[in-house]
Amino acid sequence: MAKLSEKCSIQIPMEVINLVDDGKNPDDFTKDVLNGCIARNQVTKGKTDAFKDLRKHIMENLEETFPDEVEMYREIRANSAAEAKRVAQSQSVLPNGDAKVKNEL
Repeated sequence: MAKLSEKCSIQIPMEVINLVDDGKNPDDFTKDVLNGCIARNQVTKGKTDAFKDLRKHIMENLEETFPDEVEMYREIRANSAAEAKRVAQSQSVLPNGDAKVKNEL
């Protein structure tokens, strides 16, 4: 065990060690961390949805008032998105910024 421990570089959070010392299940730590992540994710999703709704509302009002300008704006956005996609594909980068990885089997 001593020889193997020299090659092992696993880091265990102190919270897990404290749970084990207290006779509790260390899975509680994982559950708490995941629940916290889910809660933050839901808050972020709510904010994102609110911004999408706001954008939609603004675009609807702008389109009623300035239909020609909104049409030009949409064309510019479409062209810009197409160009960004073309550049990303030529650089082996996905549109979300991730790099493409080749599977080597």
